[in-house]
Amino acid sequence: MRVESIGINEQPKIPSLLWLDLYKLTMGNLVFQEYPEVGAKYEFINRGKTLFPKGFGEKLRNQVDLMGNLRLTDREEPYLRKTCPYLSPEYIDWLKDFRLNPKEVEINQEEGDLSINVEGPWKSSIFWETHLMELICELYYEETGQQPDADYILRAKEKGRRFKESGAKLLEFGTRRAYSTKVHRNVLEALIQSAGVFGRDEGGVLLGTSNVALAMEFGLNPSGTFAHEWVMAHAGMFGIENANRQALEVWAKHYEHFPKLMTALTDTYTTAAFLTDITPQLADKYRRYRQDSGNPFIEGERLVAGINRWGFEPKTKEIVFSDNLNTDRALQLQENFGPKIDPSFGIGTHLTNDVGVIPLNIVVKLHSIFINGREVGVAKLSDEPGKASGDPTAVIAARRYADSRATEYI
Repeated sequence: MRVESIGINEQPKIPSLLWLDLYKLTMGNLVFQEYPEVGAKYEFINRGKTLFPKGFGEKLRNQVDLMGNLRLTDREEPYLRKTCPYLSPEYIDWLKDFRLNPKEVEINQEEGDLSINVEGPWKSSIFWETHLMELICELYYEETGQQPDADYILRAKEKGRRFKESGAKLLEFGTRRAYSTKVHRNVLEALIQSAGVFGRDEGGVLLGTSNVALAMEFGLNPSGTFAHEWVMAHAGMFGIENANRQALEVWAKHYEHFPKLMTALTDTYTTAAFLTDITPQLADKYRRYRQDSGNPFIEGERLVAGINRWGFEPKTKEIVFSDNLNTDRALQLQENFGPKIDPSFGIGTHLTNDVGVIPLNIVVKLHSIFINGREVGVAKLSDEPGKASGDPTAVIAARRYADSRATEYI
């Protein structure tokens, strides 16, 4: 179904092209500069086996088509130039004229099963992940008649209060699985009031939000790292044995002088492989490391030990815990790791979809890249075996590689 079938009064649920995670822009900026001819294919993975109501795919199709009308506004362009100086002027010039291409998104529904694939130039198709996930969540709750309870804002304020009281630093990472854009905005406003903004309010611990549009609206720091797809694509282009190093080198080439962007994601092919793949010289360029899968206490200790092995004092580095955290777990991690390293906590679903419904367990992941017309499968493992994704053949090769690096690490 194409745009002609959209109801005349139907409005887009995504209010802005910038209603996305910052890493879509920071990665997109480098794709634009370094790999403009590379293509990409993404797939929707329904980890929770959710059954979608009849007609859901058609309604999602309509919303995707509406998003082809989004563009940078007259306020958003200068905001990016001022607030995100790490984005090249040429990239922002390109974004001024950029429009999402709904034809890159293929949606099919068989009974309750939803299938989505995205394919197109990497520099344009990279934007769909965040938008699609938020759309799927909001539409699902709307179509199934599930309403947020009356106390979700009070719960958000209590979470912010507990973080502030403990001194634990918080990053709001909830765009992709938020109940809705309205709930997301309300929760972030509650956190600003109760947790306080780091560097702006006395004792404030809210470091920022990954949502660029909301960062602009509330005067917050747009925050984020890079995603697994950055490392996965480098495996497809340069071989899995070079993926971690090459991804980190290219990132540092452009962003080394912007310390808040110098966060390394460690678990694409397991943290053990990461710690053997990179050199102390490369590690020195990165201020912080993101723990995103596996047991956070085990993998956090592994990272602390790795930093020691590289010859650095762990207290000079930071660790960002970001895997399915809630307030209790985050504050336990703060107590455990606070004396050893500088921790912070990127929290998503627990903040923006704690409204009395069951959150969807969905992802949109890179499946393959296209180089000179040739499709190359890619994969992500993580430190949790059940979270592997990507091309099945590439997953097998990645596991073989990770096993060999783990032996070397030991």
